[in-house]
Amino acid sequence: MSLLAKLAGERIPTMEVVFVRSVLMTGSTLVLLRWKGLSPGGSDRRTLLLRAVVGVMALSLFYFALPKIPLGDATALFYMTPIWTALIASVILKERTARLVFLGMGISLIGVVMIARPSFLFGGAISELSPLAVFACVGASMLSGFVYVLVRKLRVSDAPLVIIFWLSWVGVVGTFPFIALGWVWPAPVEWAYLAGVGVTTLVAQILLTLGLHREAAGRAMSIGYLQVVFAFIWGAMVFGTIPDAWSLAGAAVIVGSVLLIARKR
Repeated sequence: MSLLAKLAGERIPTMEVVFVRSVLMTGSTLVLLRWKGLSPGGSDRRTLLLRAVVGVMALSLFYFALPKIPLGDATALFYMTPIWTALIASVILKERTARLVFLGMGISLIGVVMIARPSFLFGGAISELSPLAVFACVGASMLSGFVYVLVRKLRVSDAPLVIIFWLSWVGVVGTFPFIALGWVWPAPVEWAYLAGVGVTTLVAQILLTLGLHREAAGRAMSIGYLQVVFAFIWGAMVFGTIPDAWSLAGAAVIVGSVLLIARKR
């Protein structure tokens, strides 16, 4: 999804990407809800609406940053999310995260720092990242941590498809004013990118929601650190962005930390 959003966002405005994605997901989830015989209205509508609004904000910030910095760097910065998820879950859901999981998240964060190489730590060895894009990625990660805790909270009241449907229609409503101000007509290949964003996001959201219904929020999201590694692979294959030694070492640290977390049953 991140790869396709980055490709589409090189010319298409951020809010247009979010709008098209939301329209595709709204239609798809309505079909799936009817097939499953579920009502799209939901039970805990206040939490559903809050999850959707914050989710759209987080997604918009992330899509804004993607075209402006390398895919691997954007993903690495965004995946501070498990830290925020575990901390917020401990406050809102009273979930206790095992010390081994916190250790693994701390090691993963070291890997993220090795990849992003912030100037205040590395001095001259700085990745030339846009400060605004970096701020957007970090903001998106904090908001996403809150979102994932809300998704876990909703497991007792609403089905995964209902949660995704609310995210989708709120995304349509929230981004429509931006679309009304100006529409950039996508080229055929950009339509393919946008369609891919919708499909991959729908599948990912279903799997993510199911995972958060079955596993504590902090540990479940810790596995998400692996996306950093996948992002580097996509970046190298599609954009020719070959990671340097620091980035490869950071990716190895992240994979090792996820294996450490996965050992905790």
